[in-house]
Amino acid sequence: MDPTTPPPLLATLRRQYPLAFPDDPDAVLPLAIGIRETLVAQGHDLEAVRAALAHYTASAAYQRALADGTQPRIGLDGQPVGPVSPAERHKAAHHLEHPGKPYRRRRQRHGKKAHARILETLRMKAVQTQLAITLQNDSFRQCLDHATEGAATVPIAVDINGREFTAHLNPTSFRKAVAAFREAGQPVVVVEGVIKLDAQEPRIDSAHIRVKDKKPPNRPKPQATPAPAPDQKPAPATSGKPVPVVTVAKSRAPAQPQPPAQPPQPTPSPLGKPKLSLKPKPKP
Repeated sequence: MDPTTPPPLLATLRRQYPLAFPDDPDAVLPLAIGIRETLVAQGHDLEAVRAALAHYTASAAYQRALADGTQPRIGLDGQPVGPVSPAERHKAAHHLEHPGKPYRRRRQRHGKKAHARILETLRMKAVQTQLAITLQNDSFRQCLDHATEGAATVPIAVDINGREFTAHLNPTSFRKAVAAFREAGQPVVVVEGVIKLDAQEPRIDSAHIRVKDKKPPNRPKPQATPAPAPDQKPAPATSGKPVPVVTVAKSRAPAQPQPPAQPPQPTPSPLGKPKLSLKPKPKP
């Protein structure tokens, strides 16, 4: 079929739905998304619907309606059902400017769509915040000798940018932090908790304290006990007296005397007699 010839079903659609498929090019409006499934559900053949919609939406009048973007998409009854997206408007403008050239959506360098919709900033309000506060070592060092035995809590006050926040620590956790601070090479004291922003009194709820060491002290590594040599017996455990280690040499069996070499015997002949030699015998 000639691509310029309208499919037979398109004429039927113009008669059945004149508002959705007008004859006047100036009255053409973008169709609703899913219009093909709607026509198939009404009994039209799927391949015929595809051919009719492909011919209708590829026309210059339809692409101008998409690129304009001021008119909404319409259903078969001509009623608006939704707007045309910016990406669809850009694609239609590309087809009008470059007929027959495939459309490729351009992307920004960071990989997102170049024509992504920019949302309005959403405003929210916080009611509390969970934070970890690092204390100055000098200020905590002044509290190392603070007596906490028998106390229910250890009240503290933390200065954060000129504003004082109160908190109550567990006495046992506070004493463990003091002990860890004394042993640490480079101690870091951290108080963690929750601050309620709408509270009348600035305080830290559910506060607890911990100390971590950025540089643990160097401890000598235990030396491994060397294993005894194969020819040595391990020394038995005694009450502190040195026990000499006796080296046992491996014994060897005495060499057996070798029998004297026997002179070679003449090989008997097959007849049981010694072989004869043609060499002359030496004279006496």
